Amino acid sequence: MQKQAEAVKASADAAFYTRQQGADAELYGKKKEAEGISALAQAQGYHLITLLKALDGNYAALRDYMMINSGTFQEMAKINADAVQGLQPKISIWSQDLVGPPWGVEMGLVDP
Repeated sequence: MQKQAEAVKASADAAFYTRQQGADAELYGKKKEAEGISALAQAQGYHLITLLKALDGNYAALRDYMMINSGTFQEMAKINADAVQGLQPKISIWSQDLVGPPWGVEMGLVDP
């Protein structure tokens, strides 16, 4: 009975140790991931500050540069081109007779 109790305790201790080691490894991995994310954020912040200084603090120019650099404008152009592809617009062009009086004069709406 004593030996069986000791065996159960040893088995429980081994299972606890295994779970604890797994939890410690997971915690270590999460800490390293957080450190990496923090380092990336700092590097990106430094990059943005450097670009903004190079553009004399012009936020609009920085935004445009970043959109061009990331391909946003090209993607928008492709989306717009795909949206109008296959459309067959019916356009009517109305032009004013340059010889006669302007529109509205004939109808008495405006003074000549």
